[in-house]
Amino acid sequence: MKRLAGCNPIGCMSDGSVPDKVYGGSIWDVMATEDTKTVLTVPYGSRVQVDKGGLIINMCARVGVGCARPVKKQRNQTQTSEADTAETQIIGNTRIIIEQCNGGAKQQGRYFDGVIPLTQLGLAPSIMLVYFFMQNFKPAYIHGYNHDKKSELGRPRRGEVRWFGASEQGCLDVRGQVEKWGTENEIRRFAELLSKHNNKSAIK
Repeated sequence: MKRLAGCNPIGCMSDGSVPDKVYGGSIWDVMATEDTKTVLTVPYGSRVQVDKGGLIINMCARVGVGCARPVKKQRNQTQTSEADTAETQIIGNTRIIIEQCNGGAKQQGRYFDGVIPLTQLGLAPSIMLVYFFMQNFKPAYIHGYNHDKKSELGRPRRGEVRWFGASEQGCLDVRGQVEKWGTENEIRRFAELLSKHNNKSAIK
């Protein structure tokens, strides 16, 4: 049984990043991605990180989403270029979080280690979904987090940061800072909307 799963940069998983559909284990990831239309849930102008088998660059480009994939050596190529190697290392570092989410769900999902009775087969997809969503109760993943700076209240959970506005070391809310993430057209449009709705905050 296979299910696509994604997360945001701090490791939070939501309805959009974990589609409802499940497949047989032999399905190609690219076919599953196209069937679930997962890339449509990614904000325009954002960038997704996939593994070497995630050949979805064209699929992402059609909806205005970038795709970062580790570079594979070409035929008769002894080694990748310095630039490609550096890019692959960057992608590997930032993909750590989705590997942790998948690994955490599999480790907690011992239900799937054995044979699933036919009478429970209909419940299996929902149980798998719960295992993935349980990852939202873990501390937010922050690359380069300083563990020496500890709070008396402890660290907020991923879901708390994502949906309830909790603050976390090294985690900034840039939704209202369009200059950090928007294209030129998006920045202009953002300014137009802000002038028309001056009674609302930049985030609203």
